[in-house]
Amino acid sequence: MKKVTYIYFAILLLVGSAAIFLLTQNRTGTNPNMMKVFAIADTQNVTKIFLADRANNRVLLERKGPNLWSLNKKYTAYKSRVDLILECIKNVEMKNPLSEKAKKAFLKDMLTGSIKVEIYTHGNDVPEKTYYVGGTTADQLGTIMLMEGSKDPMVTWIPGFEGYLSVRYEAVEKGWRSREVYKIAPSSIREVTYTYPGSTEESFTFKSDGKNFSISSAAHPEKSYTVSPAMAKDFLLGFANIEYEAFYTASNHEMDSVKNSSPLINISVKAEGQNIPSLKFFNVLAVGHNQMAGRDPFDRTRFLAIASDAPAEILYVQRRNIERLMHGFKDFIEK
Repeated sequence: MKKVTYIYFAILLLVGSAAIFLLTQNRTGTNPNMMKVFAIADTQNVTKIFLADRANNRVLLERKGPNLWSLNKKYTAYKSRVDLILECIKNVEMKNPLSEKAKKAFLKDMLTGSIKVEIYTHGNDVPEKTYYVGGTTADQLGTIMLMEGSKDPMVTWIPGFEGYLSVRYEAVEKGWRSREVYKIAPSSIREVTYTYPGSTEESFTFKSDGKNFSISSAAHPEKSYTVSPAMAKDFLLGFANIEYEAFYTASNHEMDSVKNSSPLINISVKAEGQNIPSLKFFNVLAVGHNQMAGRDPFDRTRFLAIASDAPAEILYVQRRNIERLMHGFKDFIEK
């Protein structure tokens, strides 16, 4: 009798385990080995990522070094943003399949609203994975994706992350541009020229051979002065890491007004092994309370900047980052 009871109990356990397994299958829509069908486990092998949306925006990211990616073969890519998409590529999982109703809606919307993703590895010219990223679920916690060649879109997520993933795959070029204004190793800088419009006395050229440092005023370029190593080091460190905050967007009239105005300063840097665009910095008119009578008309938190290699674009730069660069000739001579 006891033997029969044990057998009966074992059968119940097996049936219960099978039921749990089937429930898990229904929740995920796939088996555990297929959970990461959209993912690539080792993103160190990813050498190229291509993104395209239905508005004809295109983003091509190519690995150029351990921490360096290019964007559309003409810009440096924004490292923090590349890191986010690589994290997504590594950790994205299938959460559950879509209902038939939701599937039809997605497949219809895919014609206008999806982003095509191609991920290349090991330098190959054929993508290892190609899929389409669509919208989000009603609770904003899942992102709908469709593997190329499949007719079954899936809800995906990153376990532990509350939010949707489509923003990480945005195909608009500007969003992927590096935010660097200056990222120059101080030891590589050989010459820096500051031009203050209307003030040749404060405009200057700073020179370095790596060990010796000198400065001359634009008003008297024939006469140079020695700059101490400590002062030179402090000056050159200002070019080590400065990023812009955002693109300045305004009406064409306002954009032209900035471009046609006289800059506060024009900075040109020459460094070994780098082609560094010169930069013009401008005051930016304040908005809100600073427009009141008797108040400072300029925004004291930001400057505007225009680089010589992208004259059509205007950048916002945090004033606190740039003010450490705002030196005049007398700052070096009178200390």
